[in-house]
Formats: sequence, C-alpha cells, structure tokens
Amino acid sequence: MDPVRWFRPPHTVFAGFLGSLCALGAALAWLCWQWLQQDRQRESQRAQERLDQAADRIARSLAHTLQDLDRWLPLAHQGNPQLPPDGIALFLNTGQDATVQPPTPRTTALLRLGRTLRKLGCLPEVAWDTASTPDPHQFLTHASQYKG
Repeated sequence: MDPVRWFRPPHTVFAGFLGSLCALGAALAWLCWQWLQQDRQRESQRAQERLDQAADRIARSLAHTLQDLDRWLPLAHQGNPQLPPDGIALFLNTGQDATVQPPTPRTTALLRLGRTLRKLGCLPEVAWDTASTPDPHQFLTHASQYKG
C-alpha cells in the first residue's frame, strides 16, 4: 500500500485517529514512568525517615541510660548498695578477688571466664576472642594455646 494514500480524503479520519492514539499512548507511558519514579523517591524518603526515627530512639535511649549512670556513679562511689541501672554491669576488682553487680547469669559467667583465663595464664588479647567463640569449651581450648 502506498503511504500517501492513507492521507487522502477517505482515510484522513483514520490516520488522524491513529496519530492521536499514538500521541496519547506516548503521553500515558511518560506519565506512568514519572509516577513510578516519584513512587520510588517517596519510598526511599519513607525508608530514610524510618531510619532517622530509629536512630533518634536509640540516641534517646542511650542518653537516658547515660543519665541514669551519671546519677548512679557518685552513689556507688560513696558505697551505696543500690544496683546499677538496667544494662550496666559493674565489675569490682578488690585486689585478689573480683565481684560483679548485679550478679546476672551472663555477668557471673563472664567473671568466671576471666578467672579461668587468669588461672590458665593467658595473655589479655585472648579475652577479645569471646565474641568470635561463643562456646566456652571451644574458647578454653583455644585460649590454652595462648599461655604466657
């Protein structure tokens, strides 16, 4: 078919319809693309706002804990038997013996681990391996290699 024939009187309406349909389709595609980009931007802004809010909550919690600790430390230095704030463990070293307040299972276990390392004669660097080796038996086997 001859393309010039499409623009002659009987086909003019159809050619105009196809042309306007293509233009509207292109405009709709462009608007959808813009809408998707804005949606992605809004989602990233919401994620950033959630992250900022979480960081603010953590900072407020940490500041509150530090304020509690600041109020508690002078009292502990004066010999007040009050327990430290939540999340704080106080290790008291009195020469040959060490105690921990409050005596929770975790803090007591860490104190026992420290005593065991001292008896093994391990170097101080070994104590940092506790995070990488959570099993006490593996840790003690690993620590015995570092005898001083």
